Amino acid sequence: MGIYSQAAGGDLPLLLDIYTGASAAYSLRKIAVATTNVIKVRRTNGLTPVEQDFTAEQITDGTLLAFTGSGDGRVVTWYDQSGNNAHATQVTQNRQPRIVSSGVLVLDSSGVNPTMEFHVNNVGSTLNAPLVGSQPFTLFNLRRYRVGGTTTRVAIGYAGSGNSYADNNIAGSFRTYYGAYVIQGANNTDREIFYSLANGASTAVSLNGGSEVIGNAGTAGASALTIGAAGLNFAPEMNEQEIVIYNSNQSSNKAGILTNINTHYNLYPVPISGFLYDYSGASVAYSLRQLGVYADGNEVNVVKVRRSSGIVPVEKDFTSTEITDGTLTTFTGSGDGFVSKWYDQSGNGNHATQNTILLQPKIVSGGVVILDNGKPAIDYDNNGSSNLVFATRLTNNRSVFFTFSPGAVSTSYKQFVLGDASSYNYASGAASQWLNSTISLASIRNGVNRINTVTTDLTTTNRGTTQVLMTMLHTSSDAIAGQISKDRTNTGRGWSGKYQELIIYPTDQTSNSTSIEANINTHYTIYP
Repeated sequence: MGIYSQAAGGDLPLLLDIYTGASAAYSLRKIAVATTNVIKVRRTNGLTPVEQDFTAEQITDGTLLAFTGSGDGRVVTWYDQSGNNAHATQVTQNRQPRIVSSGVLVLDSSGVNPTMEFHVNNVGSTLNAPLVGSQPFTLFNLRRYRVGGTTTRVAIGYAGSGNSYADNNIAGSFRTYYGAYVIQGANNTDREIFYSLANGASTAVSLNGGSEVIGNAGTAGASALTIGAAGLNFAPEMNEQEIVIYNSNQSSNKAGILTNINTHYNLYPVPISGFLYDYSGASVAYSLRQLGVYADGNEVNVVKVRRSSGIVPVEKDFTSTEITDGTLTTFTGSGDGFVSKWYDQSGNGNHATQNTILLQPKIVSGGVVILDNGKPAIDYDNNGSSNLVFATRLTNNRSVFFTFSPGAVSTSYKQFVLGDASSYNYASGAASQWLNSTISLASIRNGVNRINTVTTDLTTTNRGTTQVLMTMLHTSSDAIAGQISKDRTNTGRGWSGKYQELIIYPTDQTSNSTSIEANINTHYTIYP
């Protein structure tokens, strides 16, 4: 997908013609059949005419670059494709975002699709548009914060009764604000589709179709729209590609709209077969095997590994095949390899990372891939100090599938199967039980829990030291987890042993659970 298919006339159903009723819609691709021009650009080379309109095709077929020459191209107007004429404009030249830089079309991180650069050379770039309405608002925003950190940055700001920030980033997290916050997880510095449903007490936010956080963000409406800041405040270094706003609740169309955007821009892979296709909807899916088959036939990276040899590069990504075909051990040499990132294959981008070297679990020891029952495994040290942290904390776990083996039958609340920075929902027993009978979350310990398909009371069953497939079907979707695995900040209360797979769903997977267990066991041959 990308600019070449779009320039050839488009090979996708047009978004706004399928999901009608948008209040405002801006894109560098054509998303409505009635659309002609998508942007007006000012060139900086001094030739006349100074400004000119361009279609989506003309952005990429050389027409735009022929107009700008070796200079820059600045966006004066981003045309509203909804039909409501809520065009986003900027007449102040040094605040106009850039789409051509010194004669080169600005592309996104894929190197394929055009994008706009905001806040270039420390100038707060903004585009402003009329937007009148009250909640509910539904926003889909394909953008990239080029710089993270703790400074408040606003991608989409509404003017209204109080400050209304539809998409903003502070302290590395993303949120919607209409007088109160709904906040979740961490933004990265790559392209993401931000989703926000502003709907009073049932406001929701998520990234890339991932798990939603629900809360009350206030009830303020909007009287104007600023793209690239809040007024002239909190201007981020960011890129924008597509913004679609509905003055209605579009939660029922969320999946379809996200799929349409993702199919064109190819932000995250969507399987066409395999585990994650058969059992879709996972919040996170960490595994040392590939869990999906993709249309391009390529494998996804499953881990990033740091080698102890000190040779540059220090870290490298690896696919499942590369773990076992010698590619990984060629990289590590005779030294050790430590996992700095375990990639989330669910498509939600909720990767589990550890930047502190001493806390990274091991996958290669002395030049040999670590195995458990003949398959690659991540080995957590016996002191329980190794730990990988989710990019986005999960607060709505319902169904969890583990493949692991404890390294020791440790006591005193150790060996948490899942941990969190502040909660202890998956607390282990006072002796060596899998779950604590009193302080673990009731919906977890009272749910249907199985070891190797056998229903088991995890509050009375002691941990062994052998590989198991553990299934947890909670009674409700209220369990919290943020790391693999450690009890808050308590030293020594982390997992000790080997870990191979962790898949979490926010929904009840009871009807699929035996099939999921069979799929996992077919690969790992844990039980007869």
